[in-house]
Amino acid sequence: MKLSTILEGWKNDYNKDSLPEPIKELFDSRLKICKSNECGQLLIGICTACGCPVKKKTKVLEEECPVNMWEPIKYEIDGKECIVVNELPDQLRKLIQVAGPLEVIPDPTDEDNVIGIMIWEEWQKFLSLLNYELNK
Repeated sequence: MKLSTILEGWKNDYNKDSLPEPIKELFDSRLKICKSNECGQLLIGICTACGCPVKKKTKVLEEECPVNMWEPIKYEIDGKECIVVNELPDQLRKLIQVAGPLEVIPDPTDEDNVIGIMIWEEWQKFLSLLNYELNK
């Protein structure tokens, strides 16, 4: 993890009560997977595969599990930073389908499927709006 990513994990953990509920659910589901230690890599709250504290790493959107127990949601597709909507929790995915600018493209890893993507900047605007609406 880069220093900026580590700081983002600490910031998100500290500010977890002000995060939109669907984002909290995503972070909680990642942490639950890590704490289950199904992969056998957890030792005193640290992932032995990457050396990161799981409580912080799981709270960074663009992070991924080094042993593929959970995926990132931020990717670069065709030179653009995007969120892959298919990998979001159901509640958040439904909100995006209604309110967000969603693009459907062929899945780069499976030619028989399509994925929904949202450009990173649009995602950040969407989260700001969602946070504003939830805190009214």
